[in-house]
Amino acid sequence: AQRAFERAAGLTDEGVERGRSLARAGELAVMGGRVEEAVPLLEEAIDILGASGFPAEAAAAQVRLGEVLFVTSRIEEAVALLEQALATHEAEGDDVAIATVSAELGRFLFFEGRSDDATPHVERALELSERLRLADVVVEALNNKALLLAHRPNESLGLMRQALVLAEEAGVPRGALRSCMNLSFLLALSGKTAEAEGVIERGLTLARRRGDRVWERALTTNLVQFYFESGQWDDIERVVAEIPEDGQLTSDPVQAAMMLVLAQMSLYRGERERVQELAAEYAAWNETANVQATNVRIWARELLAQVEGRHDDALRESIRSLGDHHLATDPEAVEKFLELGGESAVLTADADALEDLLAVAAAAPIDRSPSLEARTLLHRARLAALRGEADPRFDDAVTALRKVEEPFWVATALLEQAEWLAAHGRSNEIDPLLTEARGVFERLGAQPRLERLERIHATSSTPAPTSS
Repeated sequence: AQRAFERAAGLTDEGVERGRSLARAGELAVMGGRVEEAVPLLEEAIDILGASGFPAEAAAAQVRLGEVLFVTSRIEEAVALLEQALATHEAEGDDVAIATVSAELGRFLFFEGRSDDATPHVERALELSERLRLADVVVEALNNKALLLAHRPNESLGLMRQALVLAEEAGVPRGALRSCMNLSFLLALSGKTAEAEGVIERGLTLARRRGDRVWERALTTNLVQFYFESGQWDDIERVVAEIPEDGQLTSDPVQAAMMLVLAQMSLYRGERERVQELAAEYAAWNETANVQATNVRIWARELLAQVEGRHDDALRESIRSLGDHHLATDPEAVEKFLELGGESAVLTADADALEDLLAVAAAAPIDRSPSLEARTLLHRARLAALRGEADPRFDDAVTALRKVEEPFWVATALLEQAEWLAAHGRSNEIDPLLTEARGVFERLGAQPRLERLERIHATSSTPAPTSS
């Protein structure tokens, strides 16, 4: 389709028709992940449509070009492009173009961690697009407002659900895809993982029907994350292996997150070389104003530090990142940094560092998901055990982790409870704990955890339990 529109552009002498064909070709190039082809197409389309007196259509092409810059880690350029475009459209007084650009500019400012700057643009986009009945812009602006209000989960979810309803009713496929992505994210934060998976499948069906490989990969990232937390690790391998090569953007932090989930799973499976292979590229990313990209780089650096045994480095990275409120506005990043830092604190028996880690995580300006609360209970039990308290309350952590259905962390809590019991001369209580933990770790292939389990038996008189 992209090539057909490029040919159409070459067959007409009429400026506006050529501009429209180039804009459509550029949009299709973005859908296919061919961003290097999209840039010149969109730039020429913007010039032609602007000069031909079609500012609203030029604005739509500017938004697509901004999107290309955004997914190629050039968010500063994307913001500058849209700020300049907005000034031009304001001078011309074109409200459709102003609404279109304002919505996307609000989105980029949000991902720069500039929520206060983003909010006026989002509100302006909503005000104009509602009045002008621009359904596609309303959908984008509702998405942005819902993300800005993620710390107020009921309001945020209500806005995002409406964005998806409107996108589907008005036939706005790109808006529907983005709404599915963001709604699944917000549902997961609220503990509604089953509903979140259903929304992802809905989005994947649409993306595949449209041949939109970039959104297919983005939605698959959320699916992989759910599989990771719910202990469906073999499904992660299957899904990643089935993804077509089309649409791969190595600079996109959303797509990078999928690879880092795979790397973290490999870490817990003891696959050292695979972790290094998957994470090294992202750990070497340059610094950027994009909060998502920065958190991806830190996540990759922590994975490498863990697999290389540099736990002090991983701890420092986690504490520093969680203490940076600019970075700690991303709930998923807070959970990852706390998780990896907590692992390093346990492996080095560093109670002071774990206490510092919990303190900075508690101060993060986010709504705390049920999963994060359950993991925090585990970390507090770990801290109590390291401090030598009489009852670390691992039982509370196990109960909370069962409720959010995270089997790997349930098994980890049981393992660490058994380690504590054995160390306090209570080996007669550990068999049921280790039997359940062994079954989970064997199913997931978590060899390092199984080795820890075996060490408990090597230092106690209790025979190793078996599972079937």
